[in-house]
Amino acid sequence: MIERKIVIATDFSTEVHGRYRKDHEFNGTRFRNQVLLPALRGADKVSVDLNGLSYGSSFLDEAFAGLVLYGYYDERTLRQKLSWEHKLQSTRDRIDQYLREAEYRSKHSLAGEREADYPIPN
Repeated sequence: MIERKIVIATDFSTEVHGRYRKDHEFNGTRFRNQVLLPALRGADKVSVDLNGLSYGSSFLDEAFAGLVLYGYYDERTLRQKLSWEHKLQSTRDRIDQYLREAEYRSKHSLAGEREADYPIPN
């Protein structure tokens, strides 16, 4: 079994903000497409260490729930492959909530348009 750990503060940036490129250079879409998706595709299990930073809802929603919302994974499969840790229970709970909401929205055609600023590596 191949396992991968991503530490956002060292593997991505110490400043994360927003959903899209227009919000900030190190945004949720960029993290999802350039870091998280390639890791998930190359490993059986991926853990994300969110410690050391604070996160806005836009970043967390786009980075994690976007995996479900845009059809990369269904919620159940994603939860089997992906885990996350943060010292604050509220941060962990928000990711859980965003994943549940994304599953609902994806099943009810509420996904919207995929943001294409950061192409997904093959």
